Amino acid sequence: MRSSRPRFLPTPKHQHWWLHYDAYLQTATWAEKRRRVFERAQWLCEGCGGRRASHVHHLRYPEDVLPGSERWIRTEKLFDLVALCHRCHRDLHPDKNFNSMSARTPPAA
Repeated sequence: MRSSRPRFLPTPKHQHWWLHYDAYLQTATWAEKRRRVFERAQWLCEGCGGRRASHVHHLRYPEDVLPGSERWIRTEKLFDLVALCHRCHRDLHPDKNFNSMSARTPPAA
């Protein structure tokens, strides 16, 4: 059962957290989870259902733990990750500059 506490949403002031998160996104562990999310979604965006997914979005982050740690990896569940196309992911994060983010192409289907 999920906690009734509000979900953790890191802000730019959580610079240490973001450094760990960015490093985690470069790992083989994340690449494998990401691949599994794309496969589950059959490479389609789970937002619009019409375009090829190219991003994986966290619905929630593991709480009270640094990204990439053993505990993070153990508690980051696939049901908390969704496959999205660029447009749908941008819609969820209008404040982010997705053009400057590395567009990690999903593995070939």
